[in-house]
Amino acid sequence: MADRRSARPTAGPSNPPEAQRISEPKLSRQKHWPFMACFIGGWVQMKQEQLEAICEATYNMPPPCPIDPAILFDMLRIRRLVDDAASDVEREEEGQSSPFSRETLGSGIRARLRRQACQKLSEAYRIDELVCSMAMLRCAPSLEEVSSRVVKENPANVDAKYVQVFYEKITRNTLATSTTLEPLN
Repeated sequence: MADRRSARPTAGPSNPPEAQRISEPKLSRQKHWPFMACFIGGWVQMKQEQLEAICEATYNMPPPCPIDPAILFDMLRIRRLVDDAASDVEREEEGQSSPFSRETLGSGIRARLRRQACQKLSEAYRIDELVCSMAMLRCAPSLEEVSSRVVKENPANVDAKYVQVFYEKITRNTLATSTTLEPLN
């Protein structure tokens, strides 16, 4: 007669204890960045016009500037890219060719809009990953899913793979360990 205890799985690297699996919530990688609190501020909720005015005023200030104008212009560029990507995804989800038209988009055009959104997000993340992560927090969740949809359509799309890294669901402890960059190759 077989021993019942030997049939139960033991806790180990492949089988973590039940309490550990339940207690540790998984969040997107982008929400775990260290020093993220340094980037929280009013700029996330500001309209682009207000941010542009601040950039111009800071740029035209005599030195020394309180904030480096290059940082502000990077933030503005990231906001524009993220907002453009959000509008592309919104158009793709609605399936309309324009807000004033009732014509629906074909699957090819919708796929192209998703790819364009991934390219814009990839460019924004390349400028500054932390600032882009902060700008993405105010966007719709569908913008987070666009990269996984593009990777499903075309697994060789580098921009979509790069953006998808930031939305990978991980635990806080996993971020502390080193992450392999093999999926980006």
